[in-house]
Amino acid sequence: DPNSPEGGQKPFPTNSQMRDDRGDGKNAFGRRLSESVSTTIGYQAPSIENSWGNLTDEECQMIRDYFSVMKDTSTDLVIILDELSNRYLGTTGSSRGSWDDGKGCYTGGVFTGCKTSENHEIWERIALITRHYMRELFGGVDYSMKTWSRPGSKSSMCYFERNGHYYYDSLYTQRVNNLARFESSLYTSYDGKKKNRSWTDVLRENMYYCTHDSNYPGREDGFSTPMMSVQFMLNSSLSRKDALVFPSNRYINSSKAASRYTEADFVGVSDRASKMYSDKDIFYNEIEYVRQWTSNGVICGELIDSDNTFSEQVILDELFRYCYETGVEVITKAEAYDICFNHLFCDGNLIHNPSFRNTAEEFIVNGAVPANPDGYVGKCHVETDEDGYRVLVTEGQVSYCQYGIPNGFIKFGAKLQGDGVISIQIIRNKSSRFKTDWQTIATIPVSANTYTNLDYLFYVPEAPVGDFEQICEGYGEKIMGIQLTYSNNLRVKDVRLEKK
Repeated sequence: DPNSPEGGQKPFPTNSQMRDDRGDGKNAFGRRLSESVSTTIGYQAPSIENSWGNLTDEECQMIRDYFSVMKDTSTDLVIILDELSNRYLGTTGSSRGSWDDGKGCYTGGVFTGCKTSENHEIWERIALITRHYMRELFGGVDYSMKTWSRPGSKSSMCYFERNGHYYYDSLYTQRVNNLARFESSLYTSYDGKKKNRSWTDVLRENMYYCTHDSNYPGREDGFSTPMMSVQFMLNSSLSRKDALVFPSNRYINSSKAASRYTEADFVGVSDRASKMYSDKDIFYNEIEYVRQWTSNGVICGELIDSDNTFSEQVILDELFRYCYETGVEVITKAEAYDICFNHLFCDGNLIHNPSFRNTAEEFIVNGAVPANPDGYVGKCHVETDEDGYRVLVTEGQVSYCQYGIPNGFIKFGAKLQGDGVISIQIIRNKSSRFKTDWQTIATIPVSANTYTNLDYLFYVPEAPVGDFEQICEGYGEKIMGIQLTYSNNLRVKDVRLEKK
């Protein structure tokens, strides 16, 4: 028990914490008591048929043992760690069976001196073992750890539920995976206090540059396979159950960004942003990513872990300047979670770019900027009419996605000129990123020599919760977005999407 390392130990988590109702049909960890353990624990857990609420004492112990290095017998990991610790750190003996009541700690192997057998006690030693091993491997030379670390698991959860609201655990209060902070009984800081750190904190202290396995909560993205990342949508009518089945996790390629530019590349260059954008490389991709997704209703997430080189500094400086000058707000993960899960966005015009802004065009002074406005995909450009309105002119099929669509009646409206069609497709949680199963709910003909008002009312039903399944946890039928598709030869202005 991490709360009583000096004595009075009891199993952690306790049986009652795992299977008792806290008052809302869930246990102390926010797991629904009716759910199967194997489908919610996020790992290849031991074979347990019962749900959380029906766990036996034996099954509770199986779960605790499964997450314990000390109890692991399938790989005998603690035996391997003992051998490495004895070789590189000067410990002796075996961890198992080495508890000494008189000393109040373990006296053998990698757990030597630990007052609990919790895995966090040996994090520091694992990092130290790795450093010694790398020094030995490279002939006595200190090896700079720049390895991307995947602590915990691909299914680490960064969000938690409290009183019906979801929040990002910025204070690391939840004991789960690489984010939780634990007090060490071995190591103290300079002020003499026991260190209270997560696995990620330990890695950073030991020269690792990148130590987070996923920018979004949930499973790692696949290129074409479904994943379970919870999208950052500007709408709390979504939930943590919502998912998009196409790639979303992003990070700036640190090795490439660290060496892409030198100071010599900017000699005589007054506009660094325009130069990098014209290179159609890292900086260009970042600008296009942000202006596309923010205008579709997604809070963009980016994992940036600097190598502190000139190249990364100039890329990040100009990227943040773009955000500042075009009004793209940079927020923390905690703020993003609060916006997504706890604030309803359903008033006024839902479309995030109704005036067809092109923020790249506003920011880049010298350079070839794509003609499509933010959030619009396809061959198109924007003109200004005699009244000063910005007009979208389609030169082929042009699409705009609106993620975070509320339930109920929705009215699409616009002023249109030309001959063509507008189609509306719905995007469900389970929808493929290849759009092969996006359902068309309306095909609206347009034939107008002068600008004509068009209003179309459609209904977004509240989909029933189905059987639990891995991707969307029973919310696969839920409509979480729509796509508006404009055909060629249309002129569009004053576009609106409103909840009625």
